[in-house]
Amino acid sequence: MTAINIVLQASRAIVMTDALFIDGRTGAPWFFREKCVAAPGTTMVVAARGDYRVPDLIAGELVHLYGDIDSLLADDGQAVCDLYSAWVASAGNHVFNAAVELHIVGWSADHNRPRGATLVFNGQWHVAEIGGEGVGSPLPDAHELARLNAIGSGPGVDWDCATFDPFRHGIPLMEAQRRMALPFRSGEPMTVHTVGGHILLTEITAHGVTQTVVHEWPDVEGEVIQPERFEMPAKAAATSPVGLNRQQRRAWERQHGKVAA
Repeated sequence: MTAINIVLQASRAIVMTDALFIDGRTGAPWFFREKCVAAPGTTMVVAARGDYRVPDLIAGELVHLYGDIDSLLADDGQAVCDLYSAWVASAGNHVFNAAVELHIVGWSADHNRPRGATLVFNGQWHVAEIGGEGVGSPLPDAHELARLNAIGSGPGVDWDCATFDPFRHGIPLMEAQRRMALPFRSGEPMTVHTVGGHILLTEITAHGVTQTVVHEWPDVEGEVIQPERFEMPAKAAATSPVGLNRQQRRAWERQHGKVAA
């Protein structure tokens, strides 16, 4: 599992990914590697869930397939699908996982805004343009949503795609994704934490692509991830109004639990 969060705003696209790849036998961290890669010679990036080699594979060839995100979307990404399918066929058993989820985001000169495509292969290809709601995966469960609301970072409550801030909202969102324990394999009771290493912030604008590590976790290869404990914010202490006489102040203190009744 991988954390991939994509927000399309008027003047930029934001992609936030973690760097953890887990050991398929133990569920512990195997190694750390970027899951979002800028495509050289373009204003596009590739983020992927699947075999760790896929982002570099697709990003390295993208400039030869499509000049921009508009041409990719017009073609439903068929050249990307063909490239990946050919790679799987040639690699055979060396492919970690043939199923893949690709997100390609870039700047649209035709529309003067960012656009993106999601391409999913699980036996057959499904391709769709990323909508205004963006991409958030894995989605926080009800417990983590309540926690995000408590700290003023609730999606749809404290922010939407237009107001999303990668530091104020994105990092807490990925901390929530990290705290969730997800099934290790389908049909098995074992669960693991699948978000770790660090958070890479990728921004795509009309001027190009920038990538920065904005948060790091103390994860170690081979050691099971232990997410940091969530701390509910303390309520601010009430301050008594000024200008109260002694009787009024004692009444206020009783009401706010400052003294025994």
